[in-house]
Amino acid sequence: MNARHLLSMVALALGLGAAGSATAAPVVLYGPELDPVTAAEKAEKELRSREFTVVGSLAEAIGGGPDQPVVFGADVRRCEEPLPDGKPVGGVVVMAREDLLNMSYMDGMLRMQRAVDALPCHADQATTDNLYDLFFLQGVAHYLEGLPGPAKEALSQATAIDPARPWNEQWPPGPKPTFLEALQEMLEADPTALRVEIDGLTVDGRPMEQGAGNTIRPRRHLLQVGEQTFWVEAGESRSGVVVTTAQKLAAGLLVGDESYGSWLAEKAEAEGWQDVVVLSEGGMVVYRRGAIVQSTVLAPGQKRPPPKPGVVAGLALVGVGSGTAAAGLVLHGNSWATGLPGEGALMPREDYEALVEQNRIGLGLTIAGAAVAAAGVAVTIAGAQAERPQASTAVQAAAPATLVAPWAFGAPEGFVFGFTVVGR
Repeated sequence: MNARHLLSMVALALGLGAAGSATAAPVVLYGPELDPVTAAEKAEKELRSREFTVVGSLAEAIGGGPDQPVVFGADVRRCEEPLPDGKPVGGVVVMAREDLLNMSYMDGMLRMQRAVDALPCHADQATTDNLYDLFFLQGVAHYLEGLPGPAKEALSQATAIDPARPWNEQWPPGPKPTFLEALQEMLEADPTALRVEIDGLTVDGRPMEQGAGNTIRPRRHLLQVGEQTFWVEAGESRSGVVVTTAQKLAAGLLVGDESYGSWLAEKAEAEGWQDVVVLSEGGMVVYRRGAIVQSTVLAPGQKRPPPKPGVVAGLALVGVGSGTAAAGLVLHGNSWATGLPGEGALMPREDYEALVEQNRIGLGLTIAGAAVAAAGVAVTIAGAQAERPQASTAVQAAAPATLVAPWAFGAPEGFVFGFTVVGR
């Protein structure tokens, strides 16, 4: 094992030891093609810093298999403790309706509240009618017991499940104004976007097609995918409510799709993280509160931007300078070789002086060209550094400045030059 690998393993061990506590240093989640050691090495290279914590793989952070449904952008509740004697929502509604018809309002209220508190348990087969009636009857019972506030709350939840349903004239007219007020407020509220990226989703018993054009009303809704049931409270969210799979979520975060950032923001808040670095073979994406603050990953179909003017100008100077220096070297070398004394008679003085002049000109061109090329290298490096995306203060590491120094060496046989680059 080389020293670099050993250093990465030490950094990883230190990071894992601190993974359970809130930290200001960035945390690192990595894609399926990386392992903890290579992720630590890549994070150090990408961040130009050792101040980070490798938490684990992105798949482990999401949890479940690749087809596991994931809901984010809302308060999500799963069934954790089903009631030992819990009844299906449809059965609760039947019994509660009988309680109200028999004017046993308190019994009906207690029965329905117990079912509401248990949601989403015992609701895997609930229909739209079951869910609507559960809250509608709860609202009526509260009103008839002299509780207008809870009555309006329950009736508002009923209208969120089905805002097109009118007042049921079977019941006494007393609660009707409260119902109509709740309905009016619900219709005036802005709906919440619902992005569906999974097959087989039902919302409050209604099937939903895949796509981003769906909406739901504020308040709570029952989402069901296969055997998975979620009790979701829709509210204000930058991305709306998203229903996707673990695989699609991971793939989106790895390429820097900010529409999945809300999930990472919720995860970071729960874990006490600040900057979250998501690593893949293609580079890194740094998220802060779900927004991207730095990325070196190209999105699908995206192309590298053309070089900045500073890079182009620097490369042009390198080309001109190198060409001038090369021409000078040729002139210098040829005149030197031609002017060397041979075995025969010496050349005329005028010819020799002309060769000396050519030699001086060649040497001057070589030195001048080397200086121009060195300046071009410096300009190119500066332009390339300016082209890099700005890192956040939490992930940016200090680096030494770049120094380009030309050098030259002369000898009886000729003249050579080059550059020494010190720094990044």
